[in-house]
Amino acid sequence: MRRLELGQLGRCGVLSLLLISLLVGGGACRRDRTPETTAESEAESGEEPTQDLTFANITLEQSGDTGALIWRMQADQAVYSQDKQDARIEKPTGQFYRDGEPAFEIQAESGEVRQNGEQLFLRGQVIATDLETGAVLRGEELEWVPEEDLFIIRNRVKATHPDFKIAANEVRASLDEQRIEVEGNVRARDTDDTVRLEGELLVWLIEEDLLTSDRPLQLQQRRDKKVTAQANSDRAEFNLETEVAILRRNAVVSLEEPPIRVSGDSLQWNMAENTVLADRPLTVVHRGEGMTLNANRGDGDLDEQVFRMNGAVQVVAEQNQARLNSERLTWKIPTQDVVAEGNVVYRQIDPVAELKGDRAVGKLQNETIVVTGQQVVTEIIPNNTN
Repeated sequence: MRRLELGQLGRCGVLSLLLISLLVGGGACRRDRTPETTAESEAESGEEPTQDLTFANITLEQSGDTGALIWRMQADQAVYSQDKQDARIEKPTGQFYRDGEPAFEIQAESGEVRQNGEQLFLRGQVIATDLETGAVLRGEELEWVPEEDLFIIRNRVKATHPDFKIAANEVRASLDEQRIEVEGNVRARDTDDTVRLEGELLVWLIEEDLLTSDRPLQLQQRRDKKVTAQANSDRAEFNLETEVAILRRNAVVSLEEPPIRVSGDSLQWNMAENTVLADRPLTVVHRGEGMTLNANRGDGDLDEQVFRMNGAVQVVAEQNQARLNSERLTWKIPTQDVVAEGNVVYRQIDPVAELKGDRAVGKLQNETIVVTGQQVVTEIIPNNTN
């Protein structure tokens, strides 16, 4: 097998010498036309030869400014242009390097090396395997981008990991860090199909087991092939190991049963433990009971169906417009019991009444609220009979 080193642009003199030496050897190259035809045409035209050069079982390498390998490819055949700057290669296999060590194993059906190794394109059943994590990237086209130290795979892209699978239009893999960016009609799911993600962009930080996106993203929690909960946000990150999603900007977590919707600008959804945590203002709506809760912070246990709210808490019962304000509140959804503490104010419409105290216990839907405290103030406001 013969080896050609393709260095930085401007190293073509070395390449030319290597090619000349191989030509002198005679066995590694062939001309596309017969010697008789070549001699006759050259004599008639007075032009330089125009034949491409063909090599079998060849190794091509590309090094950086420091001399460290960037990529190395073996090919069944390489056909070089006459200026020896470009080559068409068949059945390429090889490696992309990170810090002088192989990082990705590469294979494809065919490809092109351009500008003396400065550009590399691979086509047809492209497979790139991360040698450290086992992540596998597949597609129909690969482009190496030297100025950004990355490669791009396009068309029918699939990325697989022992724990996760992703499909997209394009994937960009960085060589200097374990970062894979997938873009365009992104669909991802875990191997058990209990978690799904959909959006336009995902950044996969492989070493951290983290998926992030700065564009709108949808997450689904599934059990027995059915969606049990769903989340949307403008920005998000999802930890593949802990199954914790951090949702930012217009974040919403919706449950199918009970029909609860949690919204805010900062939500943490722990899909493994089925909890929601908000460190900023949030709104919780129970669509079935017509209950709406607002607070500065809060958390909810979605399995136990219990929410704990803190800071400027307000609860409104849609059916009778009863309102309860407090500093803290615990809401048990199965029984619809509420426990409110701190500067409690309860208001109802019919009959019109207002109660103030330190603590309140009861149900808003049927207006059975008991307010207690050292100084309980009750104000009954008669209906306007005019």
